[in-house]
Amino acid sequence: MMKESLSVGSITTLEPPSRDIATGSTNKEIIGATSTHGARAVGLCGGDTGLIRADHRRHVLPDGREIGLGRVGDVKAVDPGPLELL
Repeated sequence: MMKESLSVGSITTLEPPSRDIATGSTNKEIIGATSTHGARAVGLCGGDTGLIRADHRRHVLPDGREIGLGRVGDVKAVDPGPLELL
């Protein structure tokens, strides 16, 4: 569930409730549940071991001010090395 949003012209950014949704305790629960049913699973997020590198996206308002868009970014590099170890 999203907490709040910010509208800027035609752009809307949403603040996610927590990074735990995909990478913390929720990730561990999903992996645990999968394992209980006999499957082997690994949980990673893009920030783990530099798997995905990205720059935060910025937006210029009509008055010239530049603002950040929260957790929105542009992927600059992907390192498949950590996945190849699996």
